[in-house]
Amino acid sequence: MSAAAPPPEAPIAGATTLEVGDALAAIHARMPLLATRLAALWLVLLAIMVMIEAYDAPASSTGELMLRIAPFAAGGSAVLVGLGVAFGYLVQALAFRRLPRDNRVLRYAVDASGLQTRDAAGAQLFIPWTMARRVWATRTLFVMQLPGGVIRYAPLRAFAEADRPRLLALARAGATT
Repeated sequence: MSAAAPPPEAPIAGATTLEVGDALAAIHARMPLLATRLAALWLVLLAIMVMIEAYDAPASSTGELMLRIAPFAAGGSAVLVGLGVAFGYLVQALAFRRLPRDNRVLRYAVDASGLQTRDAAGAQLFIPWTMARRVWATRTLFVMQLPGGVIRYAPLRAFAEADRPRLLALARAGATT
């Protein structure tokens, strides 16, 4: 007599209302990538400025030129990254305020195939785990990075404390790396 297959596990269900803090936490989750891109852009622009400035300068003064420009580079990088971060938070907060209340009331269903999100207005979105490039959890969010750098998130408070490890395990098992 053959052993019966174990019954499939029940889907994980959750519900919550999104808050502006969730949107800001989501942009915070991807901030290292954004800050790195801004700093890289600044360094490329700085290298172009150095090349233009050094074009007519004698070879012996190139070191002096680099010393003169170093404080500008460091300060400019810090200011550019700081302004980019502040602007990102501001845009995210303003965009969230435009989201209707019915679109902020969400219900989640999670199983071995993926994450389904449904809002009170009737819109729904299904994201299969195979589409996720990377999944992780912050203190407050479950985050998925999709192709093209798109970030999708679900507040962890939507799920029971006991279901959170299983949620991460399902996502990581199906995510492509």
